[in-house]
Amino acid sequence: MNKLIILLILSPLLVFSQNTTEYNEWNVGLPPGVSYTWGKTIYFDNNMLIDYQYGIALPSVGTAKISFGIGGDNFATLVGFRLFPILTSLQFNFNERHVFSVEISPSEYSDFYKKEQWIVDPESGEAIFLGMSDAYYFDFEHPSISPVIVTWGLRF
Repeated sequence: MNKLIILLILSPLLVFSQNTTEYNEWNVGLPPGVSYTWGKTIYFDNNMLIDYQYGIALPSVGTAKISFGIGGDNFATLVGFRLFPILTSLQFNFNERHVFSVEISPSEYSDFYKKEQWIVDPESGEAIFLGMSDAYYFDFEHPSISPVIVTWGLRF
């Protein structure tokens, strides 16, 4: 059902597309990970574009991402959503070949979202910050749990 809704929303945009580019991409990232994806970039007459890709990845086994942005063949800036692992991204494409992205996890289980400890002074009613519940650190056990992923990709 969700795929049908997305298709119905995007289908009018596809009619007005100027050109499309299909690609394969090798991608490496920090924390350590690698992926091989297949994708398509759809360029529109008004310098808007949609980019989507899906493929195999380690350590997460599979990956998929959709991005929306502005730009052209030489340079584009996109905002996207990685469907697995769940991440939001800011992506830069250079010459339709090189891709650099910074991805942030919206997961509450990410170390990026440690819970703060507060108490309320019963006399004054003021909130007092006690610090973080755990020491702030980066846990790179799995990409969907990492707070930030930085990737570089090569398209061909």
